Amino acid sequence: MLDDFGTIIDSGSGLSLSSAAGNPTTLTIESGATFQMNSDAGINALNSTSQVVNLGTFIKQAGTGTSTVGNVSFDNMGAVEVQTGTLDFQGTTISQISGNTLNAGTWEATGGATLQLPSGTAIDTIGQTASVILSGSGATISGLTGLSDILGTFELLDGANFSSTGNLTNNGNLTVGAGAAGSTLTINGIFTNDS
Repeated sequence: MLDDFGTIIDSGSGLSLSSAAGNPTTLTIESGATFQMNSDAGINALNSTSQVVNLGTFIKQAGTGTSTVGNVSFDNMGAVEVQTGTLDFQGTTISQISGNTLNAGTWEATGGATLQLPSGTAIDTIGQTASVILSGSGATISGLTGLSDILGTFELLDGANFSSTGNLTNNGNLTVGAGAAGSTLTINGIFTNDS
C-alpha cells in the first residue's frame, strides 16, 4: 500500500501497482494530497485488483502525449484534472460510473487537453455530487456526447464548447461562458432549466 499525504511527482516512466510477489496493492491519495504526472508516464498494475483511491487531487500537468491509467480500479471522491495531452483510463473500472451516470467526484479537462474515460463509457447524467468542468478551447472529456441530465455541476469556462446530441435538462448547476473567452453550449433538442 502506498499512502500519499503530501505530493507524489511522477516524472519518470510510470508507476506499477503491485508488490514484489505480484500481489495487488492500493495507492491512496489522501484529502489535501496530490498525485502529479509531469510526463506522459502512467499507472498500471500487474494484478487487476489493484486500486487507486483519490480523495485529493490526481493531475496530469506535463507531457503532450498520453498518460494511461490501466488495469486498476479507480475511485475518485476528489478531483481528476488533465491540463495537457491525454489522460486515458483505458482498461480501468471507475467506481463513480454506474450505468450511464457519473455519480461523484470532480472531473476536469483544461486548455485543449483530453480526459479519456474507459472505452464504451456513455454518460447521460451528471449525478448530484459530481462536477464536470471543461475549461479552454478544445478541452474534452470523452463519453459525454449523450449528456441529457445535469443534477450536479457542469461548467464550460474560458472558451470551452459542448454540443448535446439531443434534449438537455438542468436540475443542478450549469455555468456557461465564465472567464475571459466566451464558451458555447449548443443544444440539439429542447433545453429545460429546472434549477
